[in-house]
Amino acid sequence: MATSRSGPTQKIISGTTEPHRFDLIDAIEEAVCFLTEEWKIVFTNDRLAEILGGKSSDYLGKDFRSLFPSDRHESLNQAYRYTQEQGQVRIQVGMLAAGKPEPIPVLLRLIRYSDPTAQSASLYAIILDLSELYEALRVQEFLRQRNRELEDMAITCPLTGLYNRRYFDYRLTEEVRRAVRYRHCLGLAMADIDHFKKVNDTHGHLVGDEVLRMVARTIRQTTRFTDIASRYGGEEFAVILPEITSPGTLAAGLRLRMKIQNEQYASSVGIHQITMSVGVTCFDPTQELSNEDEILRRADEALYRAKRQGRNRVILWGHPGD
Repeated sequence: MATSRSGPTQKIISGTTEPHRFDLIDAIEEAVCFLTEEWKIVFTNDRLAEILGGKSSDYLGKDFRSLFPSDRHESLNQAYRYTQEQGQVRIQVGMLAAGKPEPIPVLLRLIRYSDPTAQSASLYAIILDLSELYEALRVQEFLRQRNRELEDMAITCPLTGLYNRRYFDYRLTEEVRRAVRYRHCLGLAMADIDHFKKVNDTHGHLVGDEVLRMVARTIRQTTRFTDIASRYGGEEFAVILPEITSPGTLAAGLRLRMKIQNEQYASSVGIHQITMSVGVTCFDPTQELSNEDEILRRADEALYRAKRQGRNRVILWGHPGD
């Protein structure tokens, strides 16, 4: 005979009253069910009803598998067979709950019932509700994602999506230190949009912002994954080029200039033909001592020369032909 409890749970198994055992079952956090070989529920504590809704007595006589989505029934049958062979099994699964649009995540533990006097049940099913854990993990992931977004906002130019000046300064210092430590060359390119003031004066700052965004997109597409592209200020951009040679730095500057020149930039008022002046420098820690201020000065000086010599060109600092 199987009964739901009234007050302390009482259960009669093979004629033996075991109130102390079932008082303990009532006190634990997990839901506990006794099941027959046909999956019939012959006992449950109140925790099952707390998880799924209703009353404990509602579940007596039900097929235990009916508490789960139908597509999980076969996995439950496999778990049952494994339990008969190995004694117990644990699976993570969802349970159907009244008023809940989605299954509740639970950890289900099936244990073979080995008491020889208990002919009415063959399995313990112990169910741990994982909803609070899942919610805590969801909140944790939300906070982690939000922190990532805030970090991105702190280091990114909101207009162009490139890194901002503050992050550029930080990374340039870090990359110089890394170049010195590992004896790798470090390149730096400073680039300025030619005659950008004319775009703003002719079409207004909103169109100028459109052009800046499009140029920034070109810079992202042209640079390597390991490069650090930043908006340095106004219409000026900077690209840190780790682990690159002096010819490679020059080639990167030339590639960027050509890409900008050949691009057709379509704004809300029409097509813009944009050119860019670029100054590049390469620091070789095996040949010289330097710091981030000196490297920046060299690239800026090369950029100034490029603009003075007619714009839309690339100048490598220290190159004999400059």
